[in-house]
Amino acid sequence: MSMYKRYREDLRILVLDILSKSPKHAYALTTELEDLIGFRPPTSIVYPLLRSLNREGLIEYFEEEKGRRKLKIYQLTDNGRNYLEKNKDLLEKALNHAYKHRLLREVGVTRIFNILKELHENIDKLSKEQLEEIKHVIMFFEKDLRNIILLRR
Repeated sequence: MSMYKRYREDLRILVLDILSKSPKHAYALTTELEDLIGFRPPTSIVYPLLRSLNREGLIEYFEEEKGRRKLKIYQLTDNGRNYLEKNKDLLEKALNHAYKHRLLREVGVTRIFNILKELHENIDKLSKEQLEEIKHVIMFFEKDLRNIILLRR
């Protein structure tokens, strides 16, 4: 299974689990997901997921006025509760993935992604010597990480 598909499936079951505890509007739900997985899922994923869960009858919503705005408050349906009950193993896996994502963020993996993005944007401007140096840095980085990982097993 691709990481993207796993991520979407994890979010799906995590949303249902969060809503099993109490109804939430999308912003509160996204904030709780961020606390759980260590980063804020983009609205381009969250809103389509909520629509999909609603179409499947796993969640429903009601509108609540807050000032001049109407908020959609999402809640789990009986079908959603049954789905969650039948898929405890998926929830356990998703919670485990979420925990690992939080740990990766805590050790600074996002810094690696940021520098790789910067490298991608500038790689065509680097000299052969710079590229060779980067290649060596990556080799040593990989070797060091593997040694740390293997020592912990």
